[in-house]
Amino acid sequence: MAVCLDFDNCIVATSGLLLNQARKVADREGLECAGKIKFEDLWHPHLEVVYPELDPFKAEILDYVFGPKLISRIPKIKDADETIHTLVREDEPYIVSARPGDLYQPTLDNLVNEGIYFPEVNQFGNFTTILTNLEGDYSTDPGKKIKICLERGITLLLDDYNPTVQAAVDAGLVGVVFDHPWNRELNEDNKKVFRVKSHKEFLQLYFRLKKEGKV
Repeated sequence: MAVCLDFDNCIVATSGLLLNQARKVADREGLECAGKIKFEDLWHPHLEVVYPELDPFKAEILDYVFGPKLISRIPKIKDADETIHTLVREDEPYIVSARPGDLYQPTLDNLVNEGIYFPEVNQFGNFTTILTNLEGDYSTDPGKKIKICLERGITLLLDDYNPTVQAAVDAGLVGVVFDHPWNRELNEDNKKVFRVKSHKEFLQLYFRLKKEGKV
């Protein structure tokens, strides 16, 4: 079985960098909200964004966070390394993410720096990272990622973006939401969508689904 994991906010904690830069921009512009912005105020695809002037996908915020030096050192989410290492032993994990520009090597450097990926070890030969260009409004269009999943025979998707998880379920995949404050409005009553709050919970779910023959 092949498993797809989103990178930002599922493997590494990108939201903190986006939030810090948005606060810097707000402070520079003299906005009263500078000291009290929450990430869900900026990245809330299902509700009206509270501070549209601080859209995380505006160039000065995106370019800051996705600069090659900074992007190579985004801290991992707790136990993300254990999830990847376990999936490498059990199946075929993919990380599929959208990044602006040519950031494949800095992204791999990030995985190495956080102890998630060791390119010199042969046992990681079945671990694949796919980056697509962040063009247009890809952030709200899950189609590209689902297309990659279907082409690669992926049967389970972990993502923090509800529409992508829902699209995965609609395409016949098992969809798992990595729980964050900004994605709690949808899928609470959808029995086809699973929700986990940690990587330990994800691995428990993974092994249960595998035992039941659902993935």
